[in-house]
Amino acid sequence: MRWLQALNTAFAVENDMRKEYGKTLRELFATKMKLQFPQFEDVKVKSMYLWPGDRAYCWRASDRLHCWIVLSPGKKDSDKFMVLIGWSKQGRYPELSIVTCAESPTTNSEEFEN
Repeated sequence: MRWLQALNTAFAVENDMRKEYGKTLRELFATKMKLQFPQFEDVKVKSMYLWPGDRAYCWRASDRLHCWIVLSPGKKDSDKFMVLIGWSKQGRYPELSIVTCAESPTTNSEEFEN
């Protein structure tokens, strides 16, 4: 749980990537979502698990099944971002406190290099 506390602290102090990159990222992502996944709508979600600057897209596949794609820009002065994919069979945003990973990330982010 220490990593979650560290993450919360980092985002509480600095919650968005460089403004010029963040704005462009969100615009390009929205354009691509409309072209590639037109069934997904940009929706406003109130959740303690979405950070300021995150963009949530939802496809209501049925009354109960909602599919989600979330763009989450990195913290300030970072050019990194995450795309989260999930679903809910309860007809709402899936609120999970921990995004699990099979392996811990490396300190120098080498898993993201080609």
